Amino acid sequence: LMTHAFFKALLFLGSGSVIHALSGEQDMRKMGGLWGKIPTTAKTFVIASIAISGLPPLAAFFSKDAILGATFEHNKALWVVGFITAGMTAFYMFRLVNMTFFGASRVDHEVEHHIHESPGSMTVPLMILAGLSIAGGWIGWPESLGGSDRFAKFLEPVMAKHAEEGAEAVTAAASGNSIEYILMLASVLIACGGIWLAYRWYIQRPEVPEKIAAASPFLYRLLYNKYYVDQIYDAMFVNRAKDLGNALGAFDRGIVNGIGVDGTGWLTR
Repeated sequence: LMTHAFFKALLFLGSGSVIHALSGEQDMRKMGGLWGKIPTTAKTFVIASIAISGLPPLAAFFSKDAILGATFEHNKALWVVGFITAGMTAFYMFRLVNMTFFGASRVDHEVEHHIHESPGSMTVPLMILAGLSIAGGWIGWPESLGGSDRFAKFLEPVMAKHAEEGAEAVTAAASGNSIEYILMLASVLIACGGIWLAYRWYIQRPEVPEKIAAASPFLYRLLYNKYYVDQIYDAMFVNRAKDLGNALGAFDRGIVNGIGVDGTGWLTR
């Protein structure tokens, strides 16, 4: 949770800085080539993207490795899910980076003339969070890599049971640290694979995603519409709440106001 706070806040604030620089534009398909135009935002955003991808020695590597290690010990199937998700995270984050900061500019002509770096009130927090995204995990440096995992020891008084279980799990899973090293290497490799694939598809061969979408139109629409969760939610809850509101409004106008108020006045006249 602690390491996540640093790079996730940086990603959200960095996104806001990009939107500010582009006069409110939020569509990545209308970005590109911004690296040299908003350098502070771009560099800090890339640091956050590397961090969330779980590459060492940035902050998320240590927290992600601890989660994957404990999961491997308790449930191999869940570890596979987490492992694949780690690769997907690296891929979609660097898809974002490549589409926003690299490649050809797709910025609208009227917006391009107004691109500007954000003021210090926005970039200074980005730089602070970038530093924490790099070094924030070092207080949890694992013993298998020569550290002392001070953060876990700091939390022991309030999380003694969980810390004890975690220590037992790590000891059992590591078997002399060899398995732990293999798990670390695997997580780093799949993150690098995701980053490479995003570079391959969105910088070197940007036509590939379009071909994949054209080859599987149903799957593309399903993913593009996020499994239609928003539409289902609207149909089940949002629109039904609107219907209830409209019905109550009609009741108020027709019965409460129409008969009760206007009707009483008409009858009096």
